[in-house]
Amino acid sequence: MKNPDTDGQSYQISQIDGAIQTTHTYLQGNARMADVKIWQDDQIITEDSAPTKYDPRSRPWFYPAMSNDAVYWTQPYKFFHQKIIGITASTSIPTKDNDAYQMVVAFDLSMERVYSSIQNMQPSPNSQIFIFRRDEALYTVADATETGSNFKALHESDNQLGQKAHAAWRQAQLDDRIIPVRHDNQTWWCGFRPLNQTQRNTWVGVMVPENDAAIGANKRHAALAGIGGVSICIAAAFSFLLAKRQTRHSGGPAIAFEPENAIESIRDIIQRGESKRREFKSTMRLNLHTKKPGKEIEIAWLKGLAAFLNTDGGTLLIGVTDDGEITGLEVDKFESDDHAQLHFKNLIAEHIGAEFSKYIDFRTVQIADKLVGIAECMRSNEPVFLKHSKGESFFIRNGPSSDELPISQALDYIKARK
Repeated sequence: MKNPDTDGQSYQISQIDGAIQTTHTYLQGNARMADVKIWQDDQIITEDSAPTKYDPRSRPWFYPAMSNDAVYWTQPYKFFHQKIIGITASTSIPTKDNDAYQMVVAFDLSMERVYSSIQNMQPSPNSQIFIFRRDEALYTVADATETGSNFKALHESDNQLGQKAHAAWRQAQLDDRIIPVRHDNQTWWCGFRPLNQTQRNTWVGVMVPENDAAIGANKRHAALAGIGGVSICIAAAFSFLLAKRQTRHSGGPAIAFEPENAIESIRDIIQRGESKRREFKSTMRLNLHTKKPGKEIEIAWLKGLAAFLNTDGGTLLIGVTDDGEITGLEVDKFESDDHAQLHFKNLIAEHIGAEFSKYIDFRTVQIADKLVGIAECMRSNEPVFLKHSKGESFFIRNGPSSDELPISQALDYIKARK
């Protein structure tokens, strides 16, 4: 089990040879350190502190969990510390600050453990079970290499039945269906299920000989379906976390804006303060320090919009300070309300793309003698890049801030959010 945050700190608990190992990674100056302790019967046996290259934010489960409302499952990959192949289930959890999500909880599960669990669910005495990827690489416990990879090309294995079943499955393109295959002068009923339903790259194949009279057809069918649900059973371990999470919708603002009750709605949003799905900006274009329009001011709130579009949507108020004071758009000195809305529209087209305007609803509301702009953003179906003078950047919401992801992490995030 791992518990990292967005600052790169993490706390990991592992069971090794009957003992418990805890690893705390953190930054000490410019160096990343790891404090490792071995526990036995609630007593520390050994402890050590040394530099480490481990950064949880670079692992394939971290940023996808930040963008995922449910449990995110990785594809099989090599664990950093144990150097073995496995999968990780991860999810983000809220901090005490409203609906800000800044921490991830993750569980590692070795492929060997998955394989053993599935083997123990064998539906009949002579059935065969194997795990494989869509690229036709077969998982084998016995053939682990020095690099930690337990997958080998299917055609290189000795499992002729598995080769036949896989070929018939690929040819029929039936995915979850059960198909008959002839092998050793008898019919085998072969079923295939993805290891998890969201990312259907790693599959479980179950092959039951027709001559196994000990299991009826209905029971056999149920067993084939049940074996594919291993990941669902494991996901139950997260139920206690998910139950405590605050409600989060897949798109739209965290607090619905009601046009017919506009003033009260905006005051409610302000009262709740900034968060992962709420951001306030004092002006649309005026730099309050120089008293002149500044491109950096426009880019600052455009970052927030791009991050909302890439994450879970949200609400941007313009004409409101960070601490909730209504200053109004009057300081921007637009000729009229229409000019303010046109300026907003033109900036979206220039820096985000006119095609994303359908996800953004911008209007102005008069509150006493102040004009406030409110932009409601839905989650975009496509990744959004913010265009600026230095190129393009990819932003996501992380708590009450908009964080830019390096290109490698952005690609992982984009792949996971689909």
